[in-house]
Amino acid sequence: MSVLDRCRSNLRALESSLREEHKPDFVLRLDSSDIFPANDKKPTPLEELELLNTFATYFPCNDDSKARLFYELFPLERDVPDDRVRFLVKLSSLALCIGLPVILELAAVWLKVRVAHLYASTAPPAPLYQPVVVFVTGITSDMLSIPGLPGTTHPVGGYLTDGDSLEHPLLNLHHTSPLFAEAYLSAVTLVYGTSPTFISALNPTHPLYPASPPPSPVIQCFVHWLQTSRVQPKSHHHSTANHAVTWLSVDWLFVLRRFKHCFQTHTYADQFLACCPPIPICLAWWTIFVPLDCVSMSSSAKLDSQAKEYKSLNAALGELHYELLLCSVDTTSPPSTSSGHRHGSGSNPISTSSGSSAGSTTFANWSLSCFRKQQPTKDYHYLELFVQHISERCLKPIDTQVSSCPTSELHLKQSSLDIREDLAITRAVEFLQLAWISGRLRNLGIDDFTRLLSPLAEHKLIHLFLTRLKR
Repeated sequence: MSVLDRCRSNLRALESSLREEHKPDFVLRLDSSDIFPANDKKPTPLEELELLNTFATYFPCNDDSKARLFYELFPLERDVPDDRVRFLVKLSSLALCIGLPVILELAAVWLKVRVAHLYASTAPPAPLYQPVVVFVTGITSDMLSIPGLPGTTHPVGGYLTDGDSLEHPLLNLHHTSPLFAEAYLSAVTLVYGTSPTFISALNPTHPLYPASPPPSPVIQCFVHWLQTSRVQPKSHHHSTANHAVTWLSVDWLFVLRRFKHCFQTHTYADQFLACCPPIPICLAWWTIFVPLDCVSMSSSAKLDSQAKEYKSLNAALGELHYELLLCSVDTTSPPSTSSGHRHGSGSNPISTSSGSSAGSTTFANWSLSCFRKQQPTKDYHYLELFVQHISERCLKPIDTQVSSCPTSELHLKQSSLDIREDLAITRAVEFLQLAWISGRLRNLGIDDFTRLLSPLAEHKLIHLFLTRLKR
């Protein structure tokens, strides 16, 4: 029996076993291990291709039995063997390249649940972090190896003429699979960055170290996603189970309810999903903190190519920051019919309940509810942490190593530090001010907003802004 036939036969047998309600879990796990080769029998490239082809054709539609089968092979809440995670990377890359939305949706839920687990954990264990790192870096590496991505050095193949256009799968991911695009972005901002990453700032006693700075081509892809969603919002809607969404308005609670039969503790899944920080904060964390290290990384780079790469990264982050500002004041969302002035309760609160306007607004998930029943929310805590780290990083005196430099070198480093820190503070205030003015920071009055920015009041620009705000 060929690898393809054996795999398909075992998939059918396991799917049949899953329908038996009283079959022990350990028996199901033994059945699932029969689908993949044993650890000491690594499949040949041809056999692996046959396995991928079998999986790609076995999940043509997303029904309950297929979903449960998928999550038995790639568990949501149990450990996943490393070789199986690597196989999921290849399967997801294949689905990205040839357009298999069902597999991308199943993989998106797997990835989002894993990311949510990490954010919800007070002490994220390394075994929980490693599969996410392997998956994200694997997908990213695969996508960067495909010619045609902005910012890459890979030449476009000679088989393309000047009149042809190369549609890169990562550029179109937000349209192919909004769920996977949103899950991928939340995972990328968790895995890539400079220390401390946002999740390490949330858990300073148990830091998770970033894999590397974010690749500039990936950042440019995100800029492209934001631009096309802002300029052409209607062309990027996608219907899933009678629920129209864009990658910017995914209602994950609604999605998880569809897969609740795949969870051992679905109620807990709802709770830790709420711990995922909003995408705008994760992206803003990149645009503010990564450039602080770009100059030092560029100056310490031993090769010209490395220095050029860091400069390209800095430029890409500048474009991302600009696009974040434009999206913060986006006007494609319909105005709210509720009462309330612009700064007190938000001028444009957006409903995210399934079946209502969540799918009809472009940036439905970009509104942060800061207070509920006069109590600060998780979103407000994230904003406080955001401002706190900017204050600690940018308003501290120069360290002793810098002050011991010769006068000319000290002046050069002082200027460099001032420019980087001013840039970080300016970007942070631009982002927060526009989000607040446009009503994205909901239920945040003038006094609360002033209090939020008070740790940065030592900076001249912020002091002037806060003084005028109080008038």
